[in-house]
Amino acid sequence: MKSILKHSKGKVFIATILLLMVGVFFYWDVLVFHAKDLLRDNKGWAITTSEEGNLVTKRIVSPTFHVNAVFPSMTGPWDAHYFNLERSAGPELVWFTGYRCFVQDAESKNLLGDEFLCHNSLDYSIQDYYHNWGIKGRAGVFTSRLATMTQGQTEMSLPAGFGIPLQSDQALSALTQVLNVNDPEADCHVEYVMEVDYIANASSKEIKPLFQQSISVLVAVDTNYVYHDSLPEVQDCMPVLASTSFMTKCRDGNTYTGHWQLPEGRDTVTYDVTDILSLPFNTTLHYAGVHVHPHCESLELWDRTADSLVFRSTIDNHKSLSKMKEITAYSSKSGVMMYSDHRYELVCETNGVSKSTKDMMATMLLYLYDHEMDAVLSQL
Repeated sequence: MKSILKHSKGKVFIATILLLMVGVFFYWDVLVFHAKDLLRDNKGWAITTSEEGNLVTKRIVSPTFHVNAVFPSMTGPWDAHYFNLERSAGPELVWFTGYRCFVQDAESKNLLGDEFLCHNSLDYSIQDYYHNWGIKGRAGVFTSRLATMTQGQTEMSLPAGFGIPLQSDQALSALTQVLNVNDPEADCHVEYVMEVDYIANASSKEIKPLFQQSISVLVAVDTNYVYHDSLPEVQDCMPVLASTSFMTKCRDGNTYTGHWQLPEGRDTVTYDVTDILSLPFNTTLHYAGVHVHPHCESLELWDRTADSLVFRSTIDNHKSLSKMKEITAYSSKSGVMMYSDHRYELVCETNGVSKSTKDMMATMLLYLYDHEMDAVLSQL
């Protein structure tokens, strides 16, 4: 009898361990989110929420940053904050519809220009997101980004009637980084203000779901001249982190980076983004934002199968400073068709007006109608 009980307890113990392992596997991103939130010193972050009808805006103000040196792209001080969109009523379905980021003086709260904004990103766990919705095959394909704001494009708003569906307790993070390339004598304290717009108490009959996929121009790296300890394993070419310190080796055998040195004069760089895009079905594009660096003049998305231009973003650069004044975005309720069996290409036009070393990157954030998500939501 004792041996039977001992054997039964052993089975229960093993089953418990297996259940814990399964739980950790499926909810790893949530556990990491809460661990970071507990361990991170969030002192200095201020969060308020306002409501107007069913439109809710969460306002997040960063800690103070001291701008007292030149901070080239991707080198300035940065910080991130972890949060969600949950209200007092508890978890609910909400619709992400817009995002803004602007810079203000830390003392006077007066708005400043965006010359101190390197980039600001709103991210979420792609694995957690699609697991919760029961949609398979996307976690390793789509990017974990809801929005990116940058110099020249500091706000976005999806077309009326469209949004990205989120559970309000979905883990989100907002990251902001300082940029200063034009004022070596700068000595000021700034804050970054982020505003997330979302709609509550709305059904999928009122709002159509979108998904976001980022595509980037990648350039081949001559690894004979780049020091690295090791490269990632061969993989489909996803957008890579913004530095030659972060490279990816693709199935064609070449190593790529998302940042390259801007040549003097006019230059054109193209890249086939079909594999990065990885459209799961034919769909329509309803919004597109762009993240580039100064001296980029345009970024185009081409449907090479149909030989047609999907969208062209033009960039208005400052005449004498390394600064972008405006980046055009695409927004349409009717949208433009994109096909899963077509080939797509990004074309980046630049004009390097300085002999000093500068870098370039070119990413397009696409917001497309999600047929699969619509079917899931219709069952709720």
